[in-house]
Amino acid sequence: MPILYYFVIWVVLTFCQVVVVPRLTVLGIYPDILLAAVVLTGLRKGRLVGLWFGFALAISVDLLDPGRLGWMTLLVSLTGYAAGVIRETLYIENPWFEVTMVFIAAWIYHILYRFLPEPQLFMGNFFGMLADSFFIAVYTFAIAGIVVWLIRQKYRLRDLV
Repeated sequence: MPILYYFVIWVVLTFCQVVVVPRLTVLGIYPDILLAAVVLTGLRKGRLVGLWFGFALAISVDLLDPGRLGWMTLLVSLTGYAAGVIRETLYIENPWFEVTMVFIAAWIYHILYRFLPEPQLFMGNFFGMLADSFFIAVYTFAIAGIVVWLIRQKYRLRDLV
């Protein structure tokens, strides 16, 4: 893929994560489309593309919150790398597998993202933090499932139009 393609995707995903996602919030739960895109890219293109794509996306969003600068970049980059490793070891060409990996990665990512900088938040409300992370992962799973389904159906949809 040309570098221009990744640049356009980077700009669109950063815009969506910063501008659109806050408007999709339901009871304080939001989808993490940036993480879903990094996991899907890592699963389809490999670990190095997942790592660098995750780094570029995360640093562009992470610069907006200087208080936690670095945590998101580190975790999203490692998530992209891990998705690439999964691609090389046990990847199955199946949309359910891809979306399930998005769910698992989102849940683990949000637990770590909340726990590592401030572990004391978990001590007072452990089950609440797990539940919030779970619901964010479910919402991300739903959005990623719709996107993966639309991508898989693009030829059928094109013929209908």
